[in-house]
Amino acid sequence: MKKKWFSFVFLCLALLYVTRPVLLASLKGMDLSKSDLDSSILCDTCIGLVTTVRKLAKLHVSQELIEKAAIEYCEKSGLADERICKLIIPEFKDEVLYVFDHTALSSREICGTILNDKCGSTYDPFNQQWNVTIPGGKPPIKPYHPPKVNITNRILHISDIHWDPQYTPGLRAQCDEPLCCRPPLPNGGPNNSAGAWGDARCDIPLQTVVNLMEHLSATQDQFEWIYMTGDLPAHNDWSQTRSGQVDIFNKMIDLFDQYLPNKPMFYSFGNHESDPVNSFPPNYITGSNSISWLYDAAADNGGFYSVDYNGIRIISLQTNYCNKQN
Repeated sequence: MKKKWFSFVFLCLALLYVTRPVLLASLKGMDLSKSDLDSSILCDTCIGLVTTVRKLAKLHVSQELIEKAAIEYCEKSGLADERICKLIIPEFKDEVLYVFDHTALSSREICGTILNDKCGSTYDPFNQQWNVTIPGGKPPIKPYHPPKVNITNRILHISDIHWDPQYTPGLRAQCDEPLCCRPPLPNGGPNNSAGAWGDARCDIPLQTVVNLMEHLSATQDQFEWIYMTGDLPAHNDWSQTRSGQVDIFNKMIDLFDQYLPNKPMFYSFGNHESDPVNSFPPNYITGSNSISWLYDAAADNGGFYSVDYNGIRIISLQTNYCNKQN
């Protein structure tokens, strides 16, 4: 019973964090630049969630009812519209329930971790200063003198393309959903419609990515190789699938191969490559919650590795393990 109660708390708090921009954007006419207003809204919502969960816990609810209750709370609290709520809860449910069933954190510690603000007496166990005594004391510092070389490397660094396959010119560019310029939104007005090449309020269409590739192909004499540091998919976190993430990855890699076939590319994952977003379980997590599906799909083109190239060592680190939202 305790696990079910914890699971629902974590599920709702994760939902609260993911849909936080939607919640704040819905407060039209209010000054959201002040952190105290932001904190107050999130704290009040958290208190309401915990109170509701304690009542549900006494009813011995099932996971199906947990999901239904989370969707209903999402809709009634205005965290997102009905369509988003019904998609985002199932998207995160299985992983969130698994994590919460295996965590040693208390509910107060989870609130302090997920709600990135000072909410009463919340406590963040991952943001504490520890003093570690080094046996034998601190070793002497030996200045490093790099070798002198007459090599100049020009490197192209690309990150956060965020291609949206559903981007549609003419649709609303400003909306109440976390991501606009895509179905099922209606057409927008003169100052609120997606442009042919993109909109700063949305992710970008494929033709803009292709135009970028054409430009890079025409100017490729200005760089020797490429660093690609991920975040290829769009921000539609509520409706993504593993197969869809792999398709986007493969499509982007194919474009680089097509337009820059002679340029070596070194790729690292961003936090948006996973499904759900920000989900990079450690290697000992196996089965349906494993991240091996992504690593296997990208094994020939990227990952986390160390390689010697053109006189330097290139190291790709899995920094998503350190992401607080992971």
